[in-house]
Amino acid sequence: MCGIAALSRNPEGSSIPDARRFLRMASHAIEDRGRHATGFAWAGRDGWPWYWKDHGPASRIAWKADLPAGIQNAIVHTRHATLGSPFDNRNNHPVLAPGIVLIHNGRVTNHEAIVKATGHVRSGEVDSEALAALMADTSETSIIDRLEQIEGVAAIAWFDTDTLGDLHLARLTGRPMTLGETRRGDLVMSSTPESLATTARRARVHIDQTERVASGTYLRVSGGEIVERRSFVPHRAEALPDTDMPTRAGQGKRAVPRSTRRSVPDNLVPLDGGIDWDQLVPRRGWKQ
Repeated sequence: MCGIAALSRNPEGSSIPDARRFLRMASHAIEDRGRHATGFAWAGRDGWPWYWKDHGPASRIAWKADLPAGIQNAIVHTRHATLGSPFDNRNNHPVLAPGIVLIHNGRVTNHEAIVKATGHVRSGEVDSEALAALMADTSETSIIDRLEQIEGVAAIAWFDTDTLGDLHLARLTGRPMTLGETRRGDLVMSSTPESLATTARRARVHIDQTERVASGTYLRVSGGEIVERRSFVPHRAEALPDTDMPTRAGQGKRAVPRSTRRSVPDNLVPLDGGIDWDQLVPRRGWKQ
């Protein structure tokens, strides 16, 4: 189990004057869901995606993230490691595939099959990388068809350089996703209603209404507005091992944080809640 959060601001007037503070507070609010690693990805002023990630809990390292001013869209992840060591930063989130920057809460049981089918060359060991590879598929397969190929439990958020400026969200089953809307039309997301309320309180942002995203839902968000909402049929979730659930103790040794801010490579062609137990081919020449 991991924590996820996201932000899509209204470009015509946001209720969130300090996006950097909001994102750091969002990472703190979901820390109980994972303390092994913390990561952010965001769209710059030109819409181009950047990311930063490192080993360690959000409360200790989120302030080190090199978040710029003027962020319009962002995703946040706190990791509870199950497959792939968090000391190898390639296993931490966001995970990458050509043109895709993605975060995931859950487990993918058919990740090896997805990697083989897409021809993706793995960077790390984490199962979530298969989801990035799937979203990077350049075939005519729709996003809905791809989401229905995933076996396991998942709540996902990602950026795609083919749709710069858009935030993509999807919930399969077994992992929660909660949306909120501010008074001026920003869309905010966190794993649970409790973590969303904690984020809003700490960031001093008022949220007018919230929504628990239903299983089998895909959303595309632009400028704080949901511009596409589609339903799909997710695979039935299987029982997960106890290692999928975080505890407050025994989550690894402390390590010296490593600076890992990276941009999309130049050769890419433009294009206070407690723990909640929850209710095909590489493209565009992006080498990690």
